[in-house]
Amino acid sequence: MKYIALLTILTIFNSYSQKDKKSSTPVTQNIVEKETDVINNLIQESLDLNDLQWFFIDENQLYVLNKTELDLDNDLNKFDKPIIIKDSVQIVSERIIHYLIIENVKIESTLGEVHLYYPSQGAGAIIGFKRINNKWIVDKQSIWEN
Repeated sequence: MKYIALLTILTIFNSYSQKDKKSSTPVTQNIVEKETDVINNLIQESLDLNDLQWFFIDENQLYVLNKTELDLDNDLNKFDKPIIIKDSVQIVSERIIHYLIIENVKIESTLGEVHLYYPSQGAGAIIGFKRINNKWIVDKQSIWEN
């Protein structure tokens, strides 16, 4: 009788722990997906800023060197074409002169920042975003040229 009671308790405990595992996975995945969406939206808004358009010399294609550890979305675009993400080896071996470096992307609660650098122009920018009513807007921008 003791064995049956113990077996019943273990079975109930196991079923509850399996429910917890199943319910926590989608929540974690949704949080990561939402953050990725926000990051890609902030980068796209940065690429579209009027004050940065002089950065982009070659209007045929935008090559991007991603120095962050983030996976960028394939839907990012410039000049009505998808951006092409290259690593530093490809940039050098393919002799790409005009490319944009995404140096950093930060998101903290209601603030976001995108750091960009365009080496061929010696120009860079930090675009600050603020989340107001669940919408990200450009709050400040710092643009420089060497």
